[in-house]
Amino acid sequence: MNTPRAFSSRVRAQGMPVLAAAALVLLTGCGGSETQPRSADEAVPDVGEAPLDGVDPCALVTAGEAEQALGGPIVEQERPVESNIESRLATCRYVAEQGASVGVLVVMVRGSIEPGEASIAFRSEREAPVASESVSGIGEAAMWSQELGLTVLSGERMITISGDVTFAQARTLAEQALERLD
Repeated sequence: MNTPRAFSSRVRAQGMPVLAAAALVLLTGCGGSETQPRSADEAVPDVGEAPLDGVDPCALVTAGEAEQALGGPIVEQERPVESNIESRLATCRYVAEQGASVGVLVVMVRGSIEPGEASIAFRSEREAPVASESVSGIGEAAMWSQELGLTVLSGERMITISGDVTFAQARTLAEQALERLD
């Protein structure tokens, strides 16, 4: 298996990977609500009870870890309103300075309402018309896509780490997130 490569400099120069942004829109709908940036000190609203049990994706991958992965200071950390659906989806987005442009890291946790729902969603994502590779040794199942990042199935939850990070960085962040999730 070839080692997956980092996002291209062309995509990085655009500030946010276009395909990752498109995936977020597809996963969360096309609602017209605005995002509400939050500082690292500001309280993040609870995303609901089971199955996510108030999981905070900004705590699964910390600002310090995001800064290290992105290679620059974090200038924005937010829980986009349109990407947080009570009990089903919790998202945290970090934006870091990278010279004249910015880098983005997105942490997304999806939960099952019905037993087996996460597994079905994982299989559906694997069958999407996007080139991906299976990844072993993390979670129950995992896959890497240059365009959509690393998605890991763990019980009734899926974690996706995407943005301007390499496969190795995404894997390290996902492993840390899984430890905190338990």
